[in-house]
Amino acid sequence: MAKKGDRMAIKFSGCRNVSITGVDPFAGGIDAPLTRFKIDGAGPAYDGVYPGSPAGFSLHVVGHGNTPWSVTVQYKQPFGGAAWVNSPVQVTNTPLGTEIRAIDPGDNPQSADLVLFCAFCEQLPIFRVPSDSTWVSWGVQVDAGGPTGRGPVPPWSPFLRDFASGLALAEAAQLLHTDLRASALELAAKQISAASADIVKVLTNG
Repeated sequence: MAKKGDRMAIKFSGCRNVSITGVDPFAGGIDAPLTRFKIDGAGPAYDGVYPGSPAGFSLHVVGHGNTPWSVTVQYKQPFGGAAWVNSPVQVTNTPLGTEIRAIDPGDNPQSADLVLFCAFCEQLPIFRVPSDSTWVSWGVQVDAGGPTGRGPVPPWSPFLRDFASGLALAEAAQLLHTDLRASALELAAKQISAASADIVKVLTNG
């Protein structure tokens, strides 16, 4: 839905990609004022004043959770002194984001001094560790006890060192000549199997 004539800040929350998609080629002349836009409330990394050109300029803005932040378009009248004035805008919401068309009072309704598009950010899937999983530090796997996701564990040397050696051997086997690779992988499997059996004995016997 489009809203016309609004001079207020356009509010958003979360993440948006704010891009300049249109600029009046005569901006700064008698018939087209200079333009700029302001970001407020998104934090020091994003808040500030940005020039209304060139077309193609893009700004990635990430707000703080659900706290709103805003975009305000301003223009400077050619003979109105140094003051910047909030521009009337036409706001159109689309499935991809929000278009903001800045139209000063003297504009033809079909033209715009500045066009911004505030696109929704692409959301990446969030990986969650299953509740029955945990993490183990590399030091625990190699040669000693240490931190894990479920608390510290005591040293299991030399069993985990043996286990890590089997993994290293399996990794190195990938670099061998194809005639030797199978034998090296078989040896690595035996090393890992033997070390795993020793670890199980330690766990089950306390």
